[in-house]
This record gives sequence, C-alpha cells and structure tokens, in this order.
Amino acid sequence: MDRLLQAFIRQHCSSEASFERGVTYFQQQRVEDATYNREEQTFYAVVRGNQKKYHVELKQRKENIYAWCDCPAFNSFDGFCKHIVAGLFKMDKAGFLNYPGSNKKKQNDTDLLATEQMIQLFEKHRLRMMNTTNRKQPIQIEYLLKSDTSSPFSNGDDLLTLEIKFGVTRLYVVRKIKELLSAIMNEQSYTFTKNFSYDPTEHIILEEDRHILALLYEISNHEKFYKHSQYDYWNMRYTDDRFLMIPPFLADNVIEKLTQRNASFEFIEQVYKPFSFSKDSMPLSFQLQSEQEINYQLLIDQERYIYHFQPYGYLFSEGVFYKLEPELRDILPTLVFFYDWNGL
Repeated sequence: MDRLLQAFIRQHCSSEASFERGVTYFQQQRVEDATYNREEQTFYAVVRGNQKKYHVELKQRKENIYAWCDCPAFNSFDGFCKHIVAGLFKMDKAGFLNYPGSNKKKQNDTDLLATEQMIQLFEKHRLRMMNTTNRKQPIQIEYLLKSDTSSPFSNGDDLLTLEIKFGVTRLYVVRKIKELLSAIMNEQSYTFTKNFSYDPTEHIILEEDRHILALLYEISNHEKFYKHSQYDYWNMRYTDDRFLMIPPFLADNVIEKLTQRNASFEFIEQVYKPFSFSKDSMPLSFQLQSEQEINYQLLIDQERYIYHFQPYGYLFSEGVFYKLEPELRDILPTLVFFYDWNGL
C-alpha cells in the first residue's frame, strides 16, 4: 500500500481504530463485489463486517472525493469509517483511485508538493462530510417475496409476488408499489406519511437496489402483456396495490438479485431469511429408465420437503430455489409434491 495514501486516509479517519480496522479488512480480503462504473466514475463495493455486510460508494471528481457507506458509524461520526478505508485501498489497488503521488515516485520535492495537494484534497472531503445538511440519507429497502400457497396440496401453479418496505430509519410498507416505482424512475418525490417522504434530492438509493427497482418497474410496465396471456387468471388474484406479481420470464433475474439484498421468502407460514437461488445443484437427481418409469436417486439422507413451482420451473426446498433444466421440467409431474425422503 502506498504510504502517502495511508498517511492521508489515516489523517481523515473518524478515529485511529477506524483506520486500523479498515486496513485489516482490506488485508483480510473482506472487500467483495467490487465494481467500477466508468460512465459514473463510481467505485462500488461490499465490505464484510463481523456480523453483516455494508455497502460503500466512492466517487472521484477531479480533486474531490465523495465517499458514502450505509453503516451506522458513517452517519454518527465525521471522517472515514473502517468500511470506507477498506474500500479506498481496494479502489487504489484496482487502479481507479487517482491522486497526486500515486505514480509511486521516489520521495523528493515533487512528492512534497503531492503531499500538500493530497492534504487539500482530503481536507475538502472532510469539510464536505461535516456539512450534514448536504449529505443524502441512504434509503433502506426490505424485500418480501411471497407465494399465496397456504397448503402443500395446492396444484403447483402458484406465482410469486413481491412487496417492499422503504425508508431511512423506520421502514414503511409500500401500499402502492407501482406509484413508488414510477416516482423513483422519474426522479420524483413520493409521500408515505406526514412524517416521511422520499425525495431524490435528499435521499440516495444504492446501486444494487436500483437494479432491482428497475426490474420491478419493467414488470409493472409489462403487466398489460401478461394480463392477456395464460397468466390472466393469476394476475386477477393479485389486485392488491402492495404486491407485484413476478412473471416467469423475469423471475431468475429478480430472485438472483434479491438473494444479495435484505430479502425474505414467506412460504406456508414459514419465513426464509436469507434464501438462495441455484442453477447447478439439485436436491435429487433423476434417471429415466424408460418412457414410463423414472428412478429417483437420493442425494441426501435426511427428511426433506420439496415444492414444485411449475410456472417457473423451480423446486423449492429448505430455503433454496433450484432451477430445473428444461428436460427435467418435462419429466416432473405437474402436481405439487411433498416428499418424506426417509420413507422412500
């Protein structure tokens, strides 16, 4: 790590402990999912803490650095938190952080000038962070994936729905999800209660959440298509403005992204948080012995329950959505099955 960068990050940390822990996080490779958007000139990363993950956004505009983190410390103290420290070192290692002295020249008069420039750069950033009135508040979103399946003996044609909770410190149930999505995509404000309104000039939505919301907005715009499709009957069942029905042709993308966010799946009076999505592993394998005979070979010995979401080609078991291969979708019966594997 460049010692100039170390010196000035340390100088502008909220505490010495924040700097040391940030260095440790970086060295322990806790900075994950690092991406750089060249168009926005923004570095995004997830920093794995001791108990949960936090999201970091780092932007450089000429001589200015803008840093944001969704951890509690960021809004409580002036200066860099440990997650921002780790993110800055990762950004530098990836070659996206440009600062005077980053060409690793020998320490000389030129480096002394670079030192002064670095002081000015981080001083500007420190003053900007202290001006809390200009800092956008991060929006927290909770995603609630549901199925209206209330019995293991339903016919397996159940579709998945999604509702969300939205806010800063207190999360509000979104009662008209399509209206909120439209407001967000069009950079408009949206009122929840007299105590809280979403305002794009005051609030910031994480990039990962924006990707999901963009997908949901696409779904809401495509409803006119599947209202007249084979899913018309199911669409009629989901008339509540809080819900958005997830159509099969976009489900893989939506569910994969949900597994990386604050999301839960409510299914037959149980809540799975977190849940996951798999295209590779299966809870069981199939061998087609003849046209009429299927042999089920167990991969596990414990009791296990499997539910078949037929429209999506999914099997759901113990918090995992398994994506069926096309040939297996034809093999599986169209009825919903609950198996006691110990009984086979």
